[in-house]
Amino acid sequence: LLTVLAGLVVLPATAVAEPVDARVAALAEIADGGLYVQEREPLLAMADSALADLERIAADPEIGWRARAAAAACRGWIAEPERYEAFFAAEPTMTRAGLPRYRKGEPEVDRDLLPLLVEMLLWTEQDPMKKLAVVDLLKRMKDPASVDALGWALGHDGSLAVRRAAVEALERATDPRATGLLLDARQGDGIAEIRGAAAAALGWRKEPAALPALLRTLTRDEDVNCRARSAQS
Repeated sequence: LLTVLAGLVVLPATAVAEPVDARVAALAEIADGGLYVQEREPLLAMADSALADLERIAADPEIGWRARAAAAACRGWIAEPERYEAFFAAEPTMTRAGLPRYRKGEPEVDRDLLPLLVEMLLWTEQDPMKKLAVVDLLKRMKDPASVDALGWALGHDGSLAVRRAAVEALERATDPRATGLLLDARQGDGIAEIRGAAAAALGWRKEPAALPALLRTLTRDEDVNCRARSAQS
């Protein structure tokens, strides 16, 4: 990954090599699972001088999605620090059903804040209730750029409620890659509740490519609820 990222930057002079190398190294560390907040500090300290490279990395489809997500979030913190700080500090309200939700205009949300939402889900938010509100907002935004992050949350988040919410968000995603992420969860997750939810979500998406996997669940899954949901789908 470090080699790929380094290839993005054409260095016009030796004087700029060190800052660019620092950006590349920090993003590579983030992508490999390093501490996001710690590794982003050198990038944010570079302020406007880092923007061009961060934008280039965030937009390059050849770069791994985690590094692109990190670059996009860092770029946002530099370009719109007040908006990012205001949203990060905001508390979601509770619905009548007892679920946390960022309501429209509280605070104002648009696609420019998507990198921050992804950052919160992946790295910087520890409160499961706020994560649930973030996933709910990503579900309502239906932006393809959030699919990889939702897939990561589905497979890795420490909160079962967040993982279950990620299934619901992927169920409604317009990006066809969501089907593959749900198939992975249906086949390989060790928690029956997640496998069953993924099977139900695949039925809702109505994509024929999921049918063979659902049929296999009917004969191989040890959990009766998973088999029932697969049969229904």
